[in-house]
Amino acid sequence: MDRDRLTLQGGLRYDYLKSSYPDSRVGGPGYPFAPQELFYPARSTPGMVEGLTPRVGAAYDVFGNGKTAVKFNLGKYMEAITASNNDLDMNR
Repeated sequence: MDRDRLTLQGGLRYDYLKSSYPDSRVGGPGYPFAPQELFYPARSTPGMVEGLTPRVGAAYDVFGNGKTAVKFNLGKYMEAITASNNDLDMNR
């Protein structure tokens, strides 16, 4: 195996989630279906998801002409946090 044809890469991914919203008001004078104004003060969650995730990859140029390569990568992918998860309870 010719090492000039091999490309290696590695990295770290840092993840952090903090959810927040500003002061908000709903309804009040001028709103016939919500005449009483509701006020929600600004809040935020503490940082919930935090961590480092490694990733590595390799590519090998099979014929040495830059047209055909065998590629490999390995990494951990985090699940997305949606409004149905922990940040949903902020507006209580």
